[in-house]
Amino acid sequence: MRLLGQRKALGPEKRAWLKAVVFTRDGYRCMYCGSRKDLQLDHIKPVIYGQEDTPENMVTACARCNLSKGCRTPEEWIADRPRYLPARLRGGYCELEAALRGQKPAPR
Repeated sequence: MRLLGQRKALGPEKRAWLKAVVFTRDGYRCMYCGSRKDLQLDHIKPVIYGQEDTPENMVTACARCNLSKGCRTPEEWIADRPRYLPARLRGGYCELEAALRGQKPAPR
């Protein structure tokens, strides 16, 4: 029996496939701030909430945003830091929300 938040580790082939799919979909840039450096996969809904490693639950994030976000949803993360949130991060998150809903983002 697995407890909530515990999961099987991804094999190297599935992880490479997932990374390629998500990074390509997101244009090889952080979906929170737009950076193209130190890119990683980030769970939108954290694994501790019982979510899976699927392209629909993952986005490209730079190491800085991913570390800062930690095990929170984007909404929880942004709510914790509203006045410190740079405009480019708010813009990136709006694009992320639109992409996840299948809509075109508003022009910047």
